[in-house]
Amino acid sequence: MRAAYFTPLNPDRSGISDYNEELLPYLSKYMDIDLFVKNKKLSNSSIKENFKVYDYRKFPAVHLEKPYDTIIYHMGNNYKLHEHIFETMIQYPGIVVLHDYAIHHFMAENTLQKGNSEQYTAEMIYNYGYEGLEQANKFFNGEIAPLWESDSISYPLNKKVIDSCSALILTSDFVYKKIITNYGSDLPSSTIPLHTPEVMSYQEMDKLRKELREKYNLPENNLILGSFGFATKNKRIHVILETLGRLLKTYDQFTFIIVGETSDDLNIKSLIKNYHLEKNVVVTGYTDLEQFKEYIILTDICFNLRYPIQGESSAALVRMMGMAKLVIVTDIGAFADYPDDTVIKIPYDNKEQEHLYNQLLFLFNNNHKLKEVGERASTYIKENQSLEVVSKKYHDFIFDIVNGKKVNARLAMNPFYNTIAVELVGLKLQKENYLITSILKEISEVFDYN
Repeated sequence: MRAAYFTPLNPDRSGISDYNEELLPYLSKYMDIDLFVKNKKLSNSSIKENFKVYDYRKFPAVHLEKPYDTIIYHMGNNYKLHEHIFETMIQYPGIVVLHDYAIHHFMAENTLQKGNSEQYTAEMIYNYGYEGLEQANKFFNGEIAPLWESDSISYPLNKKVIDSCSALILTSDFVYKKIITNYGSDLPSSTIPLHTPEVMSYQEMDKLRKELREKYNLPENNLILGSFGFATKNKRIHVILETLGRLLKTYDQFTFIIVGETSDDLNIKSLIKNYHLEKNVVVTGYTDLEQFKEYIILTDICFNLRYPIQGESSAALVRMMGMAKLVIVTDIGAFADYPDDTVIKIPYDNKEQEHLYNQLLFLFNNNHKLKEVGERASTYIKENQSLEVVSKKYHDFIFDIVNGKKVNARLAMNPFYNTIAVELVGLKLQKENYLITSILKEISEVFDYN
């Protein structure tokens, strides 16, 4: 089986880049893979040496000369990294791995940032019919905040991707259930969770942990806490710092390491100073993957809090659990999918900080829980999300699609939906236009715009 494979790869920094650089060698055991990328100057020498790498613009000619059995697209919410992937998948339907349920931010950049407000309205109509027109008009009239910032889960703007794929791979049961609810069970789709290549027992991890504590000159008697990846408000870093500032009054034997770059609007230095945590917090800035892994290993308690969410899964979370770490997560979305005894779940209500404080206070005084939860986490990941397990799931699902066992009938409707949306916007729609809104209401009843 020959596969054309579209994905960001390093040096284009992305979790999806890291994900695929780990997955590709395992997938290549099942199929011949050619890579189509925007940036051919790959930094991973193993990928360059073991795969044919083409500029994505060469795909039509290469495919015409010798057609591929399947095309695989990895689609995320980052416009810069996925614009070319989106454009190609619309023209050449294939199997889409949807890493973010909500791609509203991507679609906004693809339209509004280019000064094309009519195209944004057309996308809203394409996805949600009359309701989409109403929401777009409210946004342009200043009545509501941008939906990609305020309510992207309710308005994910992913219909065009779903209508244009031959099949869909989701990374969590949370997203799978949403897709099935909105688009029906006849859509060829499967949940294939994120993988991790690092799966170790608690004993193996603990030996490495002690070695790395010495390497980084960290005291063995201190509890080390860590957050991993680009630090933003939606990862609740400000809540964590506020909680640690409160804990500092009764317990100061801890170090919180923020591993990765930080968002400017987080004002991380001011937060650290405000909560008197200058001696307890370390901000590493960007790290390469190997150093990233070392920081996970030397940490006792990991944070993977998220709110609001885009329907994403977290590769860092899977890596932490595979390394037998106790991880505190937000009880929402894909994070809530994990068994209750493999992670510590924090509600995202208005008492989030109080929940986090009580949980940390308990863990600080009950260190044995770190091993208990960490061992269960590692076992779960080994059985369900190792590279061997995940790559086999990819093969089995792709094989069924290539052999015609599952077909996406929505492909035939994509041009029809698109024509309706574009033509109606071309009439300079206004919410008050009774004729047009009546037409859209009628279409919404005939065709499912959930």
